[in-house]
Amino acid sequence: MSGDTILIQRRNGREVLAGGAMAMIMSKMSSLGQAAYAEAGNVVEQTVGAIRTVASFTWEKRAIDKYSDKLQIARKATVKQGMASGLGLATIVLIVFCTYGLAIWYGSRLIIEKDYDGGQIMNVLMAIMTRGMSLGQASPSLNAFASGQAAAYKMFETIKRKPKIDASDTSGITL
Repeated sequence: MSGDTILIQRRNGREVLAGGAMAMIMSKMSSLGQAAYAEAGNVVEQTVGAIRTVASFTWEKRAIDKYSDKLQIARKATVKQGMASGLGLATIVLIVFCTYGLAIWYGSRLIIEKDYDGGQIMNVLMAIMTRGMSLGQASPSLNAFASGQAAAYKMFETIKRKPKIDASDTSGITL
């Protein structure tokens, strides 16, 4: 029975590949969305920081339009992320149910041709279903992992950045 179980489990490994592909796509989409929201936040920060200048030149409408444009970019990125998440989850569910159908079909052939009993087939089928359901429950969390990965990447890039001014340099004019 172990050779037959390995055959079914190899087919079940495709859902892991689909989940990995979904995680990579979600990571990219999450990074784009976070960058767009950061740009929109920068527009607000600059506008509020220089509110007297903005008001004196009557650039309020211009600042609002610029902020709206940045939010539209962020919205498009979020919609794409939602589409990728939906398609990825649908692909994983499709693979899971196809695997269940294959397992039931193959199990019936083993019962008919090789005199397996239903208990052995149900044992293997339940093990595969439990594995598939565990992967299915982990899939929605991929979005949170992708967002965290994108945020960590930006943080590590900031940490690795070399400043143009060396704070420990003692040369220069001393007052």
